[in-house]
Amino acid sequence: MRFFRKVCFVFLCLFSFCSSAKIFRSPYVMFEIGDSWTCKNFGSVSWICHHYLSSSSPPAFILTTARLSNSSEKLKFDIFETEVSPSFLIRPAKKVYINRHVWIDSFYKDRFYKNILSRYQRTICCEGISQKFQVLVSFHAFKENYSQYASSFLKSIRSLNLLTSDLKEIMQLFKESNREKKQEMNDYIQNILFQENFTEPLKKQKKFYQGNFFLLMLFLSFLSVIFLIKKLLKKNSNKKKD
Repeated sequence: MRFFRKVCFVFLCLFSFCSSAKIFRSPYVMFEIGDSWTCKNFGSVSWICHHYLSSSSPPAFILTTARLSNSSEKLKFDIFETEVSPSFLIRPAKKVYINRHVWIDSFYKDRFYKNILSRYQRTICCEGISQKFQVLVSFHAFKENYSQYASSFLKSIRSLNLLTSDLKEIMQLFKESNREKKQEMNDYIQNILFQENFTEPLKKQKKFYQGNFFLLMLFLSFLSVIFLIKKLLKKNSNKKKD
């Protein structure tokens, strides 16, 4: 019985490793996302990560971007509450602490895209520097699919970390950003949300599950070999006793 408990433990560790998350990292922020998410960079400061549930459904996506902050700009929820219509708000903006840093957390519906729920995390970085910058990380999914992404979104939010080890590099990135890339990013979002053919992302998912299935079969084969060896050893031991 103890043998099979150990085997089950090894199997759970193996499966957990196969379905483990990965870390998304930009020059100014990092957070955890699932292995099956795909990320694309637009210019110097903006990224889009997206994920498909199936071939027949549009994806959820995560947007991360940053910009230079005005000297008079402060991190207050009333700034974020008044900049959008109350009809878009699901939950009023609130101040939260994530990994020792203050963020503004807000939740919207249909703000930029119809039938989409959006959760925003914003902050201003950093104390002690003359030129501050604002960071936005937002999480978006269609209303009918949002519940299926809620837990993974929450893991990403809880793992948010600002990266401030090289502020000179970050400031240089803002100088390199341009409007053309912003338009390209907006077009990309439109395409992944409203395109009709989602077969390519499904192929990626099939490949992922096929890999897990292969590992499972390999593990079961290994288990069978161990079982046969134990059976033979027990049989030989009984013969010696006779």
